[in-house]
Amino acid sequence: PQPTLETLRQLHFAALTKFPFENLSLHCTESRIADITPQGMYRRQVLENRGGYCYQLNGLFYLVLERIGFKVYPCSARIAHLLEDGATEYGRLSHRISIAIIDGEKYICDIGFGTNGFFFPLPVLNDQPANELNGAAISRLVQKIHPKSKHGASVGWEFQHWQGDRWMPDYFFVDEEAYESDFEVGNYYTSLNQKSIFKRMIRVFRSRRDGSRVSIEADKLKVRWGADVKERRTLRNERERVDALRDYFGYNMSEEERQ
Repeated sequence: PQPTLETLRQLHFAALTKFPFENLSLHCTESRIADITPQGMYRRQVLENRGGYCYQLNGLFYLVLERIGFKVYPCSARIAHLLEDGATEYGRLSHRISIAIIDGEKYICDIGFGTNGFFFPLPVLNDQPANELNGAAISRLVQKIHPKSKHGASVGWEFQHWQGDRWMPDYFFVDEEAYESDFEVGNYYTSLNQKSIFKRMIRVFRSRRDGSRVSIEADKLKVRWGADVKERRTLRNERERVDALRDYFGYNMSEEERQ
């Protein structure tokens, strides 16, 4: 395929709806760590028909885009957290994204954000909402200064999604190229630090082609379209969770993974 915007849109949508966002590598493998080498990402996603989290999904997607001939570079982002007073706090650099340049315009690519990601590449433009799949996802970027920035030096972009009646912050990034060594540090923390939410519970998300999303977080299963929850139930035991992974994600868990 040619490195055009239409190709990028098709690839982004196909990859997002094919590969689930999940952290099962940290809970259901012997190593208990995500392999983010090119060989490891290819083996898990293509050969084993599994997904991964941002370092795995966006890592392999970046290599595919680069191989096709896109002008693309990786970036690091900080996940946003809402405080009790309504303010937003950004965490450490723990999320991987990519930025592609087509005909002089930049587009953010992210197939590894989980439940609130966007289906198609998002133009890097200030406050230009993108309404996808008839309202299944409404997203935008807003240019901001990091609240802890000294003298306003850290100018970047906040990715937000529309949640019913307001914009919700998701992550903040500065348009600056990151490197594989940066992601190795982030992956090490995410995989091994007991404070990491990915280490504390199983999290599996899938964005489906009709715009709906299905998720399993610990023992909670949810299916939603936009902000509307279509199904919600508690998985009462591990057998029900294994069945849900099969029925909703196509995962036939091996005996090793069940352990």
